[in-house]
Amino acid sequence: MFLSLARGSSFLPLKISSYIEIFETLFTTDNSEVSHKVSERLAFYIGGSGDDKYKNFKIMKTAYGIRSKFVHGQKLDKSIQSIDDLIAISTRMDQIVRLLLTKIIVEDSFVFLQDDNTLNQYLSNMIFDKK
Repeated sequence: MFLSLARGSSFLPLKISSYIEIFETLFTTDNSEVSHKVSERLAFYIGGSGDDKYKNFKIMKTAYGIRSKFVHGQKLDKSIQSIDDLIAISTRMDQIVRLLLTKIIVEDSFVFLQDDNTLNQYLSNMIFDKK
């Protein structure tokens, strides 16, 4: 549903917010430190070099800022008010969700079908590189 909303919306703050909902659904099971937890877990799950992980973490944090301002009826930060910036962020969110869902479906569907405790343990172990 969130993917359909994101891809079907031409209003960029709503589109970005819908992408965030996908990531929250997959990477959180509680209400604590959600934006940090989702951004960090997503960056590590998708992987890549340290620089890739950092860029994905930062784009997620930026997207969370847009979502927060949109949901709370506030103006977007001056650094992300241009339409080109919103288009770039939205495009990157779509690229990330494609990578993410492909990886989950092809490699790790069994992990994301487990109970919340097992999923949390898997995601924590991934971040701290525990096997």
